[in-house]
Amino acid sequence: MKLSPQTKHSIRDIEKAVENVYSLQFFSRVSYRIRREPNKTVLILSLIEKKLNKFQLGFRYDNKRNASFLLNVLIRNLMLESSYINFDVMLGNRVELDAQYFALLGVLPGVGLNARLNYAEDNLDLFYQKDVLAQYGFKTVAGELKIGSIFARMFEMSAGLRGEYIRARPNIGQAGLPRFDETVASLSGTLWMDRFDRFYFPRSGYSAYLRYDHGLKRLGSEVAYDRIFFKAAAAVPLSRLFVLGGKIVTGSIRSAEAPINGAFNLGGIDVSVLQTDRNRSLFSFYGLNRKELFGSNIQAAQLYLQYNFARKNYLTLVANAGNIFDTWTDNVLKENYIVGYGLTYGMETLLGPLEITVSGSDVHRFLTYFHIGVKF
Repeated sequence: MKLSPQTKHSIRDIEKAVENVYSLQFFSRVSYRIRREPNKTVLILSLIEKKLNKFQLGFRYDNKRNASFLLNVLIRNLMLESSYINFDVMLGNRVELDAQYFALLGVLPGVGLNARLNYAEDNLDLFYQKDVLAQYGFKTVAGELKIGSIFARMFEMSAGLRGEYIRARPNIGQAGLPRFDETVASLSGTLWMDRFDRFYFPRSGYSAYLRYDHGLKRLGSEVAYDRIFFKAAAAVPLSRLFVLGGKIVTGSIRSAEAPINGAFNLGGIDVSVLQTDRNRSLFSFYGLNRKELFGSNIQAAQLYLQYNFARKNYLTLVANAGNIFDTWTDNVLKENYIVGYGLTYGMETLLGPLEITVSGSDVHRFLTYFHIGVKF
């Protein structure tokens, strides 16, 4: 809490200390009161600890990837106090197994050690002039160890080491398409701040995310590269019913030999919570199919107007522009960018958000998208 006895502290100091405790996410409620006594003032904290273990099920459906199911198990304080073990099992078009262990180090507030193992299977369509040319199936096994303020509620600063093995095979396409087997080892640094009032249909707030990855062959990597990515978003309430929001994204890989799973993707409307947690370089883009474009450099921006026309019902008008480039460009001209637009009807339901979207762009005249359930 960084509060010392026999020292003067302002109310703001106390509130910040309480916020530090709450941000650790081991408590469902943290409050305080002050009691005056002769010759001293006593600070009294009231804490309600979260349940040690949690079991959750999730469901989602969309017209691009069909149905998916999620099983989540969270176990707290199993091996050490102020620690947790988290398991995620995702079944559907994308299969993912994720195990994570976190423990506070007790050095500074919120600073801890995070170890993660992940296995994922996913498919990626390769497009050529609006048509699917081929489809690759990816299998990835990854391990990660990082240290930092990685469990804070609003701010993350961390550094770590990641190793992964990627296998890619053509599922659909012409005979003779190449196969890929690659081992990648990298050092990474992350800065992330999120001050949105909520994840779905936010009314106010902002977020910023910066990540740098450095692949080293002497760590066992088959490729040496530098990858930097930045994304920012904001939402401003114009009135009780209208919200104006925007997003920007930029990223670049500086290497002649980039890892096959390190490319930036552009396209698709639904950005899931879990995949965003694994890879926050994902970016929603209206007017393109899911991950339709990929490459070594990304530049994109989005502007939207959200209208809360009824309780838990929303209309969102969106315009975006961006592209993927083989080499970085500073020529900000319309002919270098794809312009997309769309309209989304959204509703908060007991199963999670429901969204129906129509969109178009310079590439596709008309695309539709339907989604219901928690975004994972």
